[in-house]
Amino acid sequence: MHGITFSVNQQDETSERDTQGRWVAGTSGNPAGRPVGSGSIVTELRRLIDETDSNGETSAALIARQLVELAKGGDLRAIKECFDRLDGSPRQTAVTISEPFTFGKIVL
Repeated sequence: MHGITFSVNQQDETSERDTQGRWVAGTSGNPAGRPVGSGSIVTELRRLIDETDSNGETSAALIARQLVELAKGGDLRAIKECFDRLDGSPRQTAVTISEPFTFGKIVL
């Protein structure tokens, strides 16, 4: 690792780890935690999607329109995405065979 060495026995006074380098029960590796007010990426995406442009159209509507245009132009990934969003993704189903299956001398 580019000349950097690590030792599990090297600890400073502020460390809350045992001699094996594991966190002691009840302590955190990030005591300051996540900064207050820092929203998740999902929250930020939802905020941006709900924004409207100068014509009063939301970003979600613009994205949906672009997806439909791509699908109409023959983009197979866009077509799949449209149908998956409308009808849900298809689930894999188990196939049952009532007749015995023969493969050479093997009958299943």
